[in-house]
Amino acid sequence: MKNAAVLIAPGFEEGETMTIVDILRRCDIHCTIYGTSKEVEGAHHIVLKSDAPISYDVLENDMVILPGGYGQADAMRENEEVQHILKQMAKDNKYVCAMCASPIALEKAGLLENRRYTAYQGYDEKIKAGQYEKEAVVTDGHLVTAGGPACAYAFAYTLA
Repeated sequence: MKNAAVLIAPGFEEGETMTIVDILRRCDIHCTIYGTSKEVEGAHHIVLKSDAPISYDVLENDMVILPGGYGQADAMRENEEVQHILKQMAKDNKYVCAMCASPIALEKAGLLENRRYTAYQGYDEKIKAGQYEKEAVVTDGHLVTAGGPACAYAFAYTLA
């Protein structure tokens, strides 16, 4: 069985997160929610309980996923541990995935250089690295990115 890690921080996009977790678990992919705390409040004030704290244990997974949300994306971009995890997962040729605003965390980790990606509308103006494509989901090797909330199902099925 494959293992996926979904990382969340305050301000995460609840609909994206729960869609990803739901679809992956229905496809028999072991999916662990790693949070910045035991209970994390999303962008629309829905509190989600994480399965484990964000730690280097994430590296044991086959895939790391960053749902969107403005607070979430900023937190993932600024968290040194998350940045190390993203870089190491990419180095180990594991899947690194982000949607909505969260590709900004991939940019900071240097993972968008010479790569194709997509993100929430307007983020093509904020992200300077890589080649933006206006698509729902973009896969470039082991890098998978998606647009905003309307792309959550397409993103989750692509990951599965």
